[in-house]
Amino acid sequence: MGLFDGAADGSGSAADLAADLDLKIVLVVDCARQSHSVAALVRGFASHREDIRIAGLILNRVGSPRHAALLTEALTPLGIPVLGVLPRQGDLDLPERHLGLVQAGEHADLDAFLDRAADWIDAGCDVPALAALAGGDDPECGHPPAPPLAPLGHHIAITRDAGQDTQRALASAQWDLRKVTGLGQVVRLTALARGDVYHTADSAQTDIASYRGENGWQGRTVGLAALDVSWPLAGPIFGGTHVLTPRLQVVATPPIRNTAIPNEDSRAIDLEDVNLFSLNRFPGDDRFEDGTRVTYGVDWEMTRPDWRVSANVGQSYRLDDKQIIFPDGTGLADRFSDIVGRARVRYKDMISFTYRFRFDKDDLTPRRTEIDAIIGGRRTYAE
Repeated sequence: MGLFDGAADGSGSAADLAADLDLKIVLVVDCARQSHSVAALVRGFASHREDIRIAGLILNRVGSPRHAALLTEALTPLGIPVLGVLPRQGDLDLPERHLGLVQAGEHADLDAFLDRAADWIDAGCDVPALAALAGGDDPECGHPPAPPLAPLGHHIAITRDAGQDTQRALASAQWDLRKVTGLGQVVRLTALARGDVYHTADSAQTDIASYRGENGWQGRTVGLAALDVSWPLAGPIFGGTHVLTPRLQVVATPPIRNTAIPNEDSRAIDLEDVNLFSLNRFPGDDRFEDGTRVTYGVDWEMTRPDWRVSANVGQSYRLDDKQIIFPDGTGLADRFSDIVGRARVRYKDMISFTYRFRFDKDDLTPRRTEIDAIIGGRRTYAE
């Protein structure tokens, strides 16, 4: 079954699933007996529906390095990264029978077959790039990752022999709508409603006053509306494929009774590139960011044979001047946030270098610096 194949009326296809869950699609293309025609085929898949996006390609059944070069040349103007080139491999053909493939339990020497298939994928595909797409936490492929689904409700109780006792129960509902405009902008609308109930005892035994909350039963409601717009712009230049994605987000939340609620799980807050566009930049549930803010940034990615380079940078601004509950030193204590971002360079499946930063909003003084380097393959590496 192909990407758009489903029931008789066309519903229930893999494309429908990708659109409903905001999933990135990696298209596997049978390239046997074609070269430049592959561009027309991929262009058709990419433009057939506006509510899905092909984030990468794997070229299957490629005959030779020359064949691979012709295919890559034909696909470069489309601006879709080629994440794998798989040569023809006769010993990996799965035997068929009426109404489908032979079952795994009936396959002779299945373990050896899977080992050969794994080596084939490892040698022909950019496995880290595929893993990043699957993980959803790396915005390198030009549109913002879908937020994780929050639980509809949960409860927790913390009882201490000496110290503050806290019980919490919450229930929430969230609505998301994602559309792709005719010009290629990705527009996401989000609405969230949540209700919390807390009970606290012995709050005076907590040393830091802002973590205590008020003794007894406390309740609060949380409401949020958000608009998120990104615009992936892709094209070939300087021997590679470039994707430039400006992004703008507006989040509005009415005033919330944060200080009446004990803070058990939202203490370790720090602005980073991974939480810049989060609906709530606090890491837990006990604190929820209120007010109205605008967050803006840009992602950039360049892919060329064996190389992949990406970077992003962004900042947020609070539209209201009410008291900000973020502590000093977090990058969020003023109306303008600090500037955060990330740069990454990857060569094949051998070298990966990542630099993350937070710069002071006033004088660009480095406030946080992280450098990660990985050298080696999937099985043997140094980090």
